[in-house]
This record gives sequence, C-alpha cells and structure tokens, in this order.
Amino acid sequence: GDSMYVVQGGRVEVLQGSQKAGEQHLAYLDAGDFFGEMAVFEKEVRSATVRAAGEARVLKIDKKSVID
Repeated sequence: GDSMYVVQGGRVEVLQGSQKAGEQHLAYLDAGDFFGEMAVFEKEVRSATVRAAGEARVLKIDKKSVID
C-alpha cells in the first residue's frame, strides 16, 4: 500500500476474509482512528478490508508526504 487513512468523521468497519468465504468483523474505527499505516511504514501487505459503516469522512495520506 502507498497510503494510510485517518477517520475524520463517522465510522468504518474493519473486515477480514472475502464475500465468497465469508467476512469476519474485526473492529469499528471512529473519528481520530487510523488504518493502513502498516503497509506504509512496514511495507506489509494489507490484511483486512475497511469500508464505511454508514456515512464517513476519511483523510488519505500518501506515503510520499510522510516518508521522504
């Protein structure tokens, strides 16, 4: 991944698995929480899916702007 995200408003849901095999709920993230940082800083593959749980506003931070 080349970016991380900060939840600015609303709520997002963290899921693991696939729609075919079944998704497992891992957590909800609210304003002030962040995700995707492991892919940016540790060069790890994304291991979960995050999607809005209703209306949400998320700030995308590109790797280029964090690490120079």
